[in-house]
Amino acid sequence: VVALADSNTAPVGRLTVLAWNGTAWVTLGTTVTATGVQNASVAWNPSNNQPFVAFSEGGVGNASQFDGTTWNSLGSFPGSSPTYVSAGIDNQWKPLVFYRDTSLLKGRVYRFAGGWTELGTSGFTPADFDYGNMVVDGAGNPIVAFQDGGSGATCQQWNGSTWNLIGAQNFSVSIAPMVSLALDPASFPVVGYQDNGASGFASMKRWNGSTWDPVGGNGFTAQTVNTLSVKVNPSGEPLIASDGIAGNSPTVMIFRSGSWQYLGPPAIIPASVLEMKMVLQASGDPIILFRDSSVS
Repeated sequence: VVALADSNTAPVGRLTVLAWNGTAWVTLGTTVTATGVQNASVAWNPSNNQPFVAFSEGGVGNASQFDGTTWNSLGSFPGSSPTYVSAGIDNQWKPLVFYRDTSLLKGRVYRFAGGWTELGTSGFTPADFDYGNMVVDGAGNPIVAFQDGGSGATCQQWNGSTWNLIGAQNFSVSIAPMVSLALDPASFPVVGYQDNGASGFASMKRWNGSTWDPVGGNGFTAQTVNTLSVKVNPSGEPLIASDGIAGNSPTVMIFRSGSWQYLGPPAIIPASVLEMKMVLQASGDPIILFRDSSVS
């Protein structure tokens, strides 16, 4: 399922959600919004086996749930001009949204259960953050990772009453302008990031319960990355999709048997990637979605 601001609809940028039915991409319902949106994020809700989307629309954070036929608004979540919106579903099938509140320049998380309730204090992140995303652990608690105060990567977990740091603040040490978070089968976080200490190439660290361990060497991609997405397969092997190959083509690597290896050809197709997301099938095989600058 893909949520996107569609430049082919009027007005430009209306939110559209598409699903792959096995043979073709089909639109779910009509377009979700009447106006243009930014920072859309989609999550799958097992309670009705349909998608939930969160987005910024006209400087306001909004969300909608699909019921199989139509999109139903969940109303607006508080905050000013939300950016880096990340949608999720907890273990009670309640929608979650993590975002940067532009008025605070810090992160907030809200949960929907008939209305929006904030988890913890407003702006719980230690410092301003510029890039991040959220996942939900096996106990239903959200975990977030982000670039912290224009510096390194930081990770925090909700414990039911407060937000706690996972390891040290700025655990990446070097500046990490771009961060992607995933969970391994034990619900330990794995964070990939653009590593300014390694010339902007990708690095990755994995939480072992007490410390952050490097996954392979720092700066393991073939070149600087401008977009990246991290997942962990059912066997516990981390994968990273990025543009970290010559020509900024899409490439996927897997950490297997102690080293990073290409999954398939280094450059999957001849394209110039601007943005990229990756999901895994139940088998652990990846699916990548990317915006190709060579195709308008």
